[in-house]
Amino acid sequence: MEELSFEQIQKRLTEQFLREERGVETDEELGNAVLDLILQSERLRHNLKGPGPEQEKVDRQTLERLYHQTELGPEHFFAEGIFRRLNRAGFAGGCLV
Repeated sequence: MEELSFEQIQKRLTEQFLREERGVETDEELGNAVLDLILQSERLRHNLKGPGPEQEKVDRQTLERLYHQTELGPEHFFAEGIFRRLNRAGFAGGCLV
């Protein structure tokens, strides 16, 4: 069996997230699902296959980078701005206000 590339695995992980996200009922559940997606993605990027000390280290580093936005890099500024607007304004009739 052919080994999948990181991009192929990432695409499958994202597709799985989008399918499962439909069953989310609260903002907290959605937030936890997004956080889990980010952690899984970083584990894949570091080629980790299962739980262990290395996975805990990568998870801890990922959470620290998310907490300290200045460590994320400029490519994340646009997404951060959108999420801040969503958090502050909310949705009205399915549209960002």
